[in-house]
Amino acid sequence: MNLRKIPLAAFLIPVCLLLFSFRLVVFDEGFYKSEFEKYDVYDDVEKESADSALKSLVDYMKDGKPLSDFFNEKEKAHMVDVRNIIQKLLLVFYITLLILIVLFLTRGKALRSLFYGGVFTLALLLIFFIASYAWFDTIFYQFHVLSFDNTLWQLNPAVDKLKALMPEGLFYDALARIFLISGVVSSAFVIVGFYGRKVLNILK
Repeated sequence: MNLRKIPLAAFLIPVCLLLFSFRLVVFDEGFYKSEFEKYDVYDDVEKESADSALKSLVDYMKDGKPLSDFFNEKEKAHMVDVRNIIQKLLLVFYITLLILIVLFLTRGKALRSLFYGGVFTLALLLIFFIASYAWFDTIFYQFHVLSFDNTLWQLNPAVDKLKALMPEGLFYDALARIFLISGVVSSAFVIVGFYGRKVLNILK
């Protein structure tokens, strides 16, 4: 494979797809509620309180609306750090998407870009899936150590309700859903790119 012949857009598609999937999952209240059912969160936190706290949490992450008093000051301070990370990732997503649009409009080769971008995404997903399946706990811990310059993320389940609301298994499932969405879309890109080029060659 000659990398010089692969459009630049193909290398940006994996970043765009993964962050697009991340955006879909992180703001999806329905996903969190299904996870609450799965991990018996409603047994520890009354359903109405849990759902209300969830809405407050999602609204804060998405729009910066004040968090409810369900959360204590330590949790609110931690969520400031979390939201900053989310906003930075979304900024990267929007910039990458804008660059992709410009490249498609100015350089063309959209089908070729979709094909290779889909292939690259699937390859990365395979690597990420194997790594997360084998070492999720270690990766999850190291992510927090590297992403935060404080220890606010070390929540105490006895006093910090955010810990009860967001069990570790929820984050594993969120990652799996991000991989699934990215995998489905990238597979569609591969199919469209491959057969689209074939059709165009036949029509020439």
